[in-house]
Amino acid sequence: MDKEEIKVLIAKYHAKQCSAEEARLVEQWYDDLMKSQVADIPEDFVENDLATVLGRLEHHDGKDKHQRSATRWLAVAASILVVLSVAFATYTAIQKDIPQQQVATRMNKVLNKEKGKSILLLENGFRIDLDQLATGEIANIGSVSFVKVRTGTIALVEKPGANKRSGTARQNLLSTPIGGQIEVILSDGTKVFMNAASELRFPTSFLGPNRIVELSGEGYFEVAQNKLKPFKVKTNTQEVEVLGTHFNINSYADEPTTKTTLIEGSVSVSVNQSKKAAILKPGQQSVISSNHVLAVTNVDAEAAIAWRLGLFQFQGADIRFVARQLARWYDVKFEIDGNVPATELWGEVHRNDNVEKALEILDFFEFKYSVAEINGVKTINIKAK
Repeated sequence: MDKEEIKVLIAKYHAKQCSAEEARLVEQWYDDLMKSQVADIPEDFVENDLATVLGRLEHHDGKDKHQRSATRWLAVAASILVVLSVAFATYTAIQKDIPQQQVATRMNKVLNKEKGKSILLLENGFRIDLDQLATGEIANIGSVSFVKVRTGTIALVEKPGANKRSGTARQNLLSTPIGGQIEVILSDGTKVFMNAASELRFPTSFLGPNRIVELSGEGYFEVAQNKLKPFKVKTNTQEVEVLGTHFNINSYADEPTTKTTLIEGSVSVSVNQSKKAAILKPGQQSVISSNHVLAVTNVDAEAAIAWRLGLFQFQGADIRFVARQLARWYDVKFEIDGNVPATELWGEVHRNDNVEKALEILDFFEFKYSVAEINGVKTINIKAK
């Protein structure tokens, strides 16, 4: 049994799909962890996780030699599964309602080890590398299944006849890498297209009066209509509320503003700090500055979602904005000379071109550039001509 098989076994246990023998094996493993304090397994994981498992252990008094040997082997293998142990610590934190900030920190420890991959971190702490999955069902959580519909698209599908859980909806975390995109179809039918280097937190099922997700980075939303249950997207600067519509949010941490662009329908945008709000019409864009000022302008809405068509489309953009866009897609670093002019860049670049080809747009303006490899990182230096 290799590491991946161990992960599958534990995931099956959480999904209640184990055979009786497999369930006993996992339960005995937890029992041995409690007794042996295996290295690299977090203390809270050993002490707190799966109260139901420990409860069932009372019914298993005896172990034959084969079971004991298998259990010990699993415990030793667990000592090298650092990512797995962090994931289970996350599961424990969620189950015991530890503050979300701590949960987020533990999730990020997993994601930081997975750069360059599209990662789905389930509410039970199980990590899935979406790029390595074949089409078909990939996980069962409560009343829904996660299904890889096609390359670049996953969906939450409600199980026939399943009862939705009551109480607090727990969160999953979907992360896209630099240079990657993915589409997720949520349990209500809402489609979210995520741009590179972005994260989306969403519940397995939408409970309560609202449908709430959290976005960091950029996402395009096609919200399924439900007049009785508004859909809300939260970022670190704003909250967007809709009933059913299409819109784009750009909320990267390294951008000086948060932009929401409406394609069709209607949305309400409110600023977290000042509570100022605005209703957008199709073709309008709200911009929230770093000092929490809200402004609404008319824009070319299609330009805001050009990334979905595999394009960079710049309309009067400054060089630093262009550099941030290219850096997220090509995984390169930019160094911009302080004397570069405040020139507006106009043009279109295909994302399937390499970075050198994309940089040719600079030749039409007042910039020159050079490419170098510095400490293994491709670095582009931009200066005035």
